[in-house]
Amino acid sequence: MRSRLEVIATFNEMEKAEAAQAKLAHAGIEARIFDESKSQLISAQSKPLACEKVLVWEEDMAKARHFLQSSDARDYLLVDEVRCAHCGSPRVRYAPLVSQSNSASALGLADAIAHLFDRTLYCSDCHYKWSFKESIGALPVGRPEVGRMSASHSTP
Repeated sequence: MRSRLEVIATFNEMEKAEAAQAKLAHAGIEARIFDESKSQLISAQSKPLACEKVLVWEEDMAKARHFLQSSDARDYLLVDEVRCAHCGSPRVRYAPLVSQSNSASALGLADAIAHLFDRTLYCSDCHYKWSFKESIGALPVGRPEVGRMSASHSTP
């Protein structure tokens, strides 16, 4: 029996996730895509972020990680990948408007409106929150060993 599926990469666009899935399939690694874009459209009513998750079986993580790293060096496959700005995890989510504010007070409403303009991402591993515009093209600061493919991370 197979183990659980784990997130190997996260993208903003389906095409990027499909390209990674196709590369993995070519290497004989089964990969699936989990698409959160429709649920994000409903809950946040804005363009989805970090919504396309590429998943592989837990026992294939090391092989998939190595393959994607070597493919990225040649094809820039992961150039648009979304990773945590703090720990490098691919297990990131767009923190939708409904979860940004936990009260209906004026302060909560002001906070919610601010997040419409400064869209926030959330790491499921280290619980770090950061602005989407901070993450464009950035790798974790001071952690070059993390790079694009770090430790194993579980499914969303």
